[in-house]
Amino acid sequence: MLMVDDLYERFDLAAVIGRHKDKGISLDALVRGMLAYKLGDNFSVLQAGEWLNRPEVLDHYELRSFNVKTLYRAVETLEARCQLSKSSENQSVKCQSQDKR
Repeated sequence: MLMVDDLYERFDLAAVIGRHKDKGISLDALVRGMLAYKLGDNFSVLQAGEWLNRPEVLDHYELRSFNVKTLYRAVETLEARCQLSKSSENQSVKCQSQDKR
């Protein structure tokens, strides 16, 4: 978890990810937790949600308990707004601005 937190800060991913959600559970915390889980176990989103809802993980990411559907919605939000482009020379993430209504 600490490695993911460090890399998340180094690459300033909060500036990219955080702007896509401003109500409810922090998208940054969900993404950090999901990355930490996927680097360790790399199973399903359902199992990542169960892991994230463990008391010590909730405490680390300053989250309250949530339904796993919230994690699916977070993935859908990022999928709809962000495009990951990979090439042999570089990797980048491009995200659309959030529509404010």
